[in-house]
Amino acid sequence: MAQVWRRVRDSLLLVLLAPVWIPLAVLVAVLAVIVYPFTRARLWMLRRAFRKKWGPAGRDILLIYSNSPNWQEYIEQNWLPHLDDRTVLLNWSERAQWREKHPLEAKLLRAYLGDREFNPAAVYIPDRGRVRVIRFWQAFRDFKHGREALLRRQEATLFTLIDRTRAAA
Repeated sequence: MAQVWRRVRDSLLLVLLAPVWIPLAVLVAVLAVIVYPFTRARLWMLRRAFRKKWGPAGRDILLIYSNSPNWQEYIEQNWLPHLDDRTVLLNWSERAQWREKHPLEAKLLRAYLGDREFNPAAVYIPDRGRVRVIRFWQAFRDFKHGREALLRRQEATLFTLIDRTRAAA
């Protein structure tokens, strides 16, 4: 019997609070429809600004890493010699200077990488086509513990992408 009264009570609350929750639900839906295109437009504008700034120099990769002993030396010795002419570097350890020196690149980092496993990472920003994000944080964590398969796969993804775009140019 108590279960029946709970159902009745819950139904009454739902009906009585309908004038509150229905407009809120509609407002959330409308905001989602309005905000989503602006988010897409913002990404498009950031991408265009990056291409305008760095495209003439042939740079289409934003590489984020830090002075961590887990990856700094590895990245500088193994990646940068192959990527240097294509890469805009953003050092997480120097983020205090980003506002002055790299405001566009910092915005791109946040827009495409968010705040999860963003260091180290590469963002490939082509003139046309899809922006590609390749995250390396987990790969370097595994590598530190003797498991290198994920790092090799992520590196292969990055270098294959670069080789394809070099061949197309």
